Amino acid sequence: MIIVRVYIMLKIYGTCVAIGNEAILFRGPSGSGKSDLALRVINSGGRLISDDQTIISRQEDELFMSSPENLRDKIEVRGVGIVNMPAKNEARLALVLD
Repeated sequence: MIIVRVYIMLKIYGTCVAIGNEAILFRGPSGSGKSDLALRVINSGGRLISDDQTIISRQEDELFMSSPENLRDKIEVRGVGIVNMPAKNEARLALVLD
């Protein structure tokens, strides 16, 4: 018997932060405050995973969030611009907020 494992990766528009090992994905139209909300969570002890674009990958029965390589460690702060911020590599998706 041959066992084939399929790994699914999908890039979506959204900002993602981690609290511990669990991720919260913020989705909404441009200018709706996703990055601002992410910064508020980060200021309360969360960690950035990705801003603007997020990669979702399936591992077994769970979804994991990570950042596209070219956007890793960066977040856009309205009125300031692109800011470097160390990001967590990945976290398990726990919550999606639209």
